[in-house]
Amino acid sequence: MLLSPNQPYTFDRVVRIVFSILSLIGFILLLRYLSDVLVPFAVALTLAYLLNPIVDFLTHRARIKHRGIAVVMTLLFTLLVLVLCVLLFVPTIVGQIIHTGELISTYQQFAVAR
Repeated sequence: MLLSPNQPYTFDRVVRIVFSILSLIGFILLLRYLSDVLVPFAVALTLAYLLNPIVDFLTHRARIKHRGIAVVMTLLFTLLVLVLCVLLFVPTIVGQIIHTGELISTYQQFAVAR
């Protein structure tokens, strides 16, 4: 245990605590500095992790011999699902935003008339 109240604070323990804190701060600063580069890698890693079961299913159950073809099929299917979601939800969201703007302008006119 690093911070047990029963142990005395020796020079070695204080140096280890300070070194740990400085290392953590340095790691956080390094991540902030490299975040523009690391974010695409993190997104790609997450997508690969989430889509890998579909690729495995296609290669084993659907008996597609080449993994590259299964990967392309999975990416096309995922792109199709995303496009369909955008086509379904964006018009609804835009309509709601327009309706909200109309309600706000009506409310403002009513508040000024009072």
